[in-house]
Amino acid sequence: MKYQKGIGLIEVIFTLGISVIIVTSLVSLTLYTLRSSLNSKLMLRANNLATGQLELVRAYRDSMGENWAGFVDSVDDCTGSTYCTITTGGSLAVLGSASPATDGTGPEAVAYYFQATPIDSDVMRISVVATWGDGLAVRNYTDLSSWRAQ
Repeated sequence: MKYQKGIGLIEVIFTLGISVIIVTSLVSLTLYTLRSSLNSKLMLRANNLATGQLELVRAYRDSMGENWAGFVDSVDDCTGSTYCTITTGGSLAVLGSASPATDGTGPEAVAYYFQATPIDSDVMRISVVATWGDGLAVRNYTDLSSWRAQ
């Protein structure tokens, strides 16, 4: 009995322990990668929505011609806790304080809105916020002026 062949119980338990550690590490790495990928995808979409809103507001301002006062009056309600968006049709939508506009559904939903802040009589700061997930956000802004009147 001195020279028994085979695998002992200790070796089997040790091998199972190593296998569990390796499988757990691989599953954890896969979950982290999937979360990071989704977060990057949502950040890219949020950034595109924010940039798109800035461009739509700029086009909205330009559609008013030389009527800077009309533009300022129309976005005057878009301050404080009031959410506003520009629709793809080019019209201003004042959403109030209930909820911002959303793109997507479920965990891939991105909420976005813009707010206007007067800097001086000829400059209006447009800030766009796009949020997703657990409070992650993209914030973009631009300063619009009455450049046609100058």
